[in-house]
Amino acid sequence: MRLIKRSGMLLMVFAVLVSLVMLTGCLNYKSYQPTDTKSSDSDLIKEIAEIEKELGLADNKTTGAKKDTTKDTTAKKDTSKITGATTGVKDTTKKDTTAKNTTATKTKGTTADKIKVPLNEKSDTSKLQKIKVKESELVNLNVKIDDPDSDKITYSFSLPLNQQGKWKTNYGDAGEYVITITATDGKLTSKKDVLLVVERVNVPPIIKTIKDKTVKEGETIKLEPQVIDPNGDSVTIKLSEPLTKGLWVTDHTSAGEYELIITASDGELETKEKFLLTVTDVNMLPKIASWKDVTIKEGQKIEFAPQVTDLDKDQLNVSVQVSCSSGCQFLKAGDIAKTCQDKCEWQTSYTDHGIYSVVVTADDGKEIVTKTASLTITDENRPPTIGEIKLG
Repeated sequence: MRLIKRSGMLLMVFAVLVSLVMLTGCLNYKSYQPTDTKSSDSDLIKEIAEIEKELGLADNKTTGAKKDTTKDTTAKKDTSKITGATTGVKDTTKKDTTAKNTTATKTKGTTADKIKVPLNEKSDTSKLQKIKVKESELVNLNVKIDDPDSDKITYSFSLPLNQQGKWKTNYGDAGEYVITITATDGKLTSKKDVLLVVERVNVPPIIKTIKDKTVKEGETIKLEPQVIDPNGDSVTIKLSEPLTKGLWVTDHTSAGEYELIITASDGELETKEKFLLTVTDVNMLPKIASWKDVTIKEGQKIEFAPQVTDLDKDQLNVSVQVSCSSGCQFLKAGDIAKTCQDKCEWQTSYTDHGIYSVVVTADDGKEIVTKTASLTITDENRPPTIGEIKLG
């Protein structure tokens, strides 16, 4: 109602203004100049504004404009609601998609949590599935994997298995291994641990074959057998006589054949390896002791007794031969004056003066050894002997 009253007052003011304008126009009709039109209109507008202000209509008019503006804004908001409805549908669709992904992740993640058994160095492996093999056996794990979505699955194994789940064990691999099997459909991953137990299988040490050997007397033999233990156990090695210490310096008595035995033991099992060692004889020459030059007088007796030894203890044949070298009265150089075996004596005469070569010969049946000394028999002059005297 207040708004209607204000509108009525405005109409009344407007009618008064129109009447004044018409009246003024009639009074000034004859004096009207076109150049003053703009000025008169401007003054008229100012007068109208002042009247409205005095009547209090200016605020109402401004307020009304704001209301209109508000209404327009409201109208725009309504339009925005209609546009936003379409946008809201798209947003809702996106949110639904996100929700579906979140649900899927949560569901499959739960499955993965059930499969995965987290382990660390202090984890208890007693609850893990145990798979047992023996050293040197082939590990070949066959895994059955199901995917609820029928997705293509790829899987792998942790070391020491290869990507096919295989491992050829060897001696020395005994122990426990936590094997992690990882399966993925390209989006989600599941893991499972199993305990692989490789049981020890003890095998005897292995001795590298030694070929038969041949050496000569006097040589040094050094033997260092090459032994390995597949389990990596500590090995004790023993050698038979005469190589108990792995070193043997042969001598002149070592000739012969020897079957040597090498024994290698890991404390539980042992291995033996045999080979033949042949020590060939190296003949040791007979040794003739001191044989010096001698000088005697005619008529003296001399004894020849050479001292001969043989380290091989071979049977010896020893002989002595005395021959003229020079100045012999009845012998030419090279003529033999005396021979004997082992030892002998020579009773010289007053005609045996001269220089003689005395040769000792020792024969062990393999080789002959000789040694020479000089024998000098000096001439001893004897007085003439007067024999029987008779008358002539």
